Amino acid sequence: MKKVNRKIARQIYFVNFGIMIGFGIFIAPIIGLCLGIFLASDFWVGFWAGLIGYLFVFGFFAYLSASRRIKKINHAYEYMSNAVKNKLEKADYYNSGEYGAIAVDAKNKAISVISADQKFNFSEPFVFNSDKIRNFKSFKPELRTSDTSVSTPNISVSTSGISVSTSGTSRRDVYEDHEIAEANAKAHRETGIYIYLDDLTKPQIIVQMEYSEAEKWLLILEKLLEGSLEEQSSPMAFPQT
Repeated sequence: MKKVNRKIARQIYFVNFGIMIGFGIFIAPIIGLCLGIFLASDFWVGFWAGLIGYLFVFGFFAYLSASRRIKKINHAYEYMSNAVKNKLEKADYYNSGEYGAIAVDAKNKAISVISADQKFNFSEPFVFNSDKIRNFKSFKPELRTSDTSVSTPNISVSTSGISVSTSGTSRRDVYEDHEIAEANAKAHRETGIYIYLDDLTKPQIIVQMEYSEAEKWLLILEKLLEGSLEEQSSPMAFPQT
């Protein structure tokens, strides 16, 4: 069964840590300063305890959030794969992404698809015959990028006066990074196979999967329409990893 590989898992952890620490790095110095003032007898102990402790808490919650997301993705792979295969008389090929899955029955020229939203709420599987297909394509939206420089807070500390400034000269800040992450996450959900049907109630279907996998699935659909797709003795994940 398909699972989140190590590379993707590292990316999920990295993104979560980046977002959480990105917000925390602006708040942690302020917490540290407040604790330093509160523990005036030992200002620096209070300051560094607040700074390091707050960043540690942010990092811990980032780890928990990433681990929970990986678990949900693995569950989605398993649930959607089984859902689309079980809807067909005999599934020959199937694939599951984080937000969608597809299976095909070569003999009966039937296709089963399912989708999920951002919270991994699953739709009901939809089955249709290949003669309903008007067109299909693989598609990947353009990803957003920005300047890679990162601004940091300007902090000066003394026992007689405290000055905190979070202004920077960078062309992006943590909020812009968050917007970019959201835009790229949306682009990821919209990457996959687009199937256009001769059906007024469901004229377009998006099956989310990695773009490299979607490119290979074009051949599956072409052969299915031609009637030359080979049957399998048991459902085969395609492409095989």
